[in-house]
Amino acid sequence: MEKRGPVLLKVKNYIMENHMIPCGTAVIAAVSGGADSMTMLDLLYQLQGELNFSLQAVHVNHRIRGEEADRDSRATEEACQKYGVPYQVFNRDVPSLAEKWGIGLEEAGRRVRAEAFEKTGFRMCTELSEKAAGSDAGSPKFPSASPEVRIALAHNQNDQAETLLHHLARGTGLTGLAGIRPVSKMAKPANTSPASETAEPANTFPASETAKPANPCPASETAELANPFPASETPGLTYIRPILCLTR
Repeated sequence: MEKRGPVLLKVKNYIMENHMIPCGTAVIAAVSGGADSMTMLDLLYQLQGELNFSLQAVHVNHRIRGEEADRDSRATEEACQKYGVPYQVFNRDVPSLAEKWGIGLEEAGRRVRAEAFEKTGFRMCTELSEKAAGSDAGSPKFPSASPEVRIALAHNQNDQAETLLHHLARGTGLTGLAGIRPVSKMAKPANTSPASETAEPANTFPASETAKPANPCPASETAELANPFPASETPGLTYIRPILCLTR
């Protein structure tokens, strides 16, 4: 498989320097179908063996952008199938849910994504715990019966700059000046690469290197949910931004 050379090494070092992915972690890649998230998926796919983490992808179709959103969903599914990365696709009518919950589209989308990450994380932990119980003691592949779950987001340095400008424009303190953090509660993992390094996702998906078949979400997973999180509550998910060191 053709690797991304300096970009792959840069992201690997950034992940390690910021302790983003401890050994045995369950990583959920939030994949929108755009160039940034597809690049992140490709890089994480290449690093999962070396850094010893389990990888799955989640795509949420918010039912806001019509056919364009459907194309993104299909692109995500095709990429995951070619990589052999298990994935879940969640179809959520965010406009209807926002009206039902009495909140804005942005907040409704955030809640829907958090629910999707939480559900997928629980499933991954269950699967990995079962494998750990059946593996030899001290196995490096499954070092813990209760793996950590990290949500990987595809923020990059362009997003970082936009965030800082936004904070400065509205007025901010030291916290705001810190911008997007590489690891946070409710955050993202691709934040150190320039945009030019994430513009084109890799297009090599050798079948011989795929560890698992894709695992699309059952039809029952696409049913409309009740409000999963009261307005005053936020699920305690840990987000990482592995390509925050890259630029677009």
